[in-house]
Formats: sequence, structure tokens, C-alpha cells
Amino acid sequence: ISFLLLGALVASRQPRNAVAWIFIAVGVGVGFLTAGTEYAYYGLVLDNEAPGAAVGAWLEQWLWLPSVGVIPTFGLLLFPDGKLPSPRWRWLARITGVVLLIITVGSMLEEELKGDGYSVANPIGISGLGDVETDWGPIFLVFAACALLCMASIIIRFRRSRGDERQQLKLVTFAASFMVVTIFVSDLLDDIVGGLGWAFPVLLLAFIASIGVAMLKYRLYDIDLVINRTLVYGVLTALLAAAYLGLVVVLQGLIPGAGDSDLTIAGSTLAVAALFRPLRARVQGFIDRRFYRRKFDAQRTVESFSSRLREDVDLEHLSADLVSVVSETMQP
Repeated sequence: ISFLLLGALVASRQPRNAVAWIFIAVGVGVGFLTAGTEYAYYGLVLDNEAPGAAVGAWLEQWLWLPSVGVIPTFGLLLFPDGKLPSPRWRWLARITGVVLLIITVGSMLEEELKGDGYSVANPIGISGLGDVETDWGPIFLVFAACALLCMASIIIRFRRSRGDERQQLKLVTFAASFMVVTIFVSDLLDDIVGGLGWAFPVLLLAFIASIGVAMLKYRLYDIDLVINRTLVYGVLTALLAAAYLGLVVVLQGLIPGAGDSDLTIAGSTLAVAALFRPLRARVQGFIDRRFYRRKFDAQRTVESFSSRLREDVDLEHLSADLVSVVSETMQP
């Protein structure tokens, strides 16, 4: 539903963007796939008299690849403007389209329709045509290679991009990375504390929303601030958590019988609170030096100019210095 709504929203504003129509196709395809899968199970396993159950099994047999396979291929190759990175990528688009078509048609014509708890004859199947997923290994290797090349096209597009397109790619890359890292962390925590099964669907919806924001170019230039704050507070949270646990362990070792006493917890909390501001400043400086070097250099240039400003009394020299500082920091 989220892919369908996102595609409809973008298509209503950018009807020529092929990515929007791909999202609509994914939403419709997965809808029919899910309905077919469930009805086939109902009609062929739970109630053998249900009409049209073989149609549901047939939809389940072939709809999975075109519904899901276009996302890591054409979805990446055409993102974000619905066009190829350059005409030189047409060969990849053609090969990918042919591979998807071959696998889809082959799945439609398999001799047997197999699913969860059932196996029936395909009314339009070709005799002797086995399971495409298990028997057509080489063609799936070609599909995997096409998907990898489509992923590479995003990297190449990002390196060549400027302005809005660079911000679009930056936003989606950040959202994807954040989703992967958060899912990994939530899986680790779920093994310890449990109850975090809701994380994946929520993060997936957030990722899809980020694609919509990028394609609609809504508040794109805020993403640099979001990334900066995420890096700073992510590292800061990890350091403070480690400091808190370390202090609790140390205090428990130094104070006999402290255990989980309120005094130990209160002392550790106060120490971590005192560390927050100086540690945040150091982490912010480190992030700026490593990832936002131009911003860091600009700050140092302004600070240097401020110190010279206190001593300089020559207006012509001061004017030239000011123009130089503006040119270096603002880059008009």
C-alpha cells in the first residue's frame, strides 16, 4: 500500500517520472501476489471446492519476480528523475528487461503450480518445464549481475551529481544506511530484551517516505543538518552508554555490597550528565573535521579573521581581507 500511495503521489506531480509508475506497478503487483497466495492456500489446502483457486496459485507462481525484481534493477537505475544516468546505460536496461521477461514467462508456463501445502497442474503449463527457480540458475546469475550493475549506477550517478540530484541521492542513501544499522541494532537488542518486532515495518515505511521526500524535493537541503545531527548524537549516545555502564561496573567493584543500589545509579547518572556538554563538543568537532571539512575550515578562517580584525586599522587592507574571507568561506 505504501509503494502504491507513494507512486500515485509522485505521479500526480511528476507524471513523466518512470520511477513513480514503477512504484505503482510494485504496489499493484504485490497486492495481486498476496491475494493470489492467500486464496490459493484457502482454495487448495483448506477448502478444495473454492472456485478459481488455480488462478491464485498461477499468480503466486510468476508475479513475485516482476513485483519485487524491478526495485533493485529499474528502481535504482532510473532513480531519482526517471531517466538513465546516460545513454550508455541503455544496454543494461535492455538486458535487464529481457531477463525479467524470460524468467516471468517461464514461471507462467511451468508444468506444476507449487505452493504451501499443494501442488497442482498448470492449465497453461508446458509439459516437462520444471521449476524455474531451481532449474534456471544461470539466468538468475545474469539477473543478479544486472542488479549489482544497477546499484553501481547509483554510486556513479552520485559522484557526478550536483545540486538537487545530489541532495536527493544523499537523502535516500542516508535513509537506507540508517535503516540497515538500526535493524541490525534492534535485532541484537531484540535477542536481549524482546518486543522489537515492530522495528522493521516502521523503518521500511520511513525509508519509503524518504524516497517520496527526495523525489518531491521537499526540504531537501535540510538533509545535511539531519545527517550531521544523526552522526553526532549517535556517536554521543554510544559513548555515554559505554561510560555509564563502565561507571556502574567500577562503582560496584569499589563499593562493597553496592550492587544495583540507588547511590551507584545516581552517581553514574550524574557523572554522565556532567560529561554530556564537553563530550558533545568534542564529537561535533571530530565529525566536522572528518565529514564537513569545508565547514570546519570556514569556521577557522572566520576565527582567524576576527583575531586580525582587532589589530588591523588600515581600511583598504581590511576591505581586501574581508572580501577574501567571504570568497573563501561562502564561495559565492
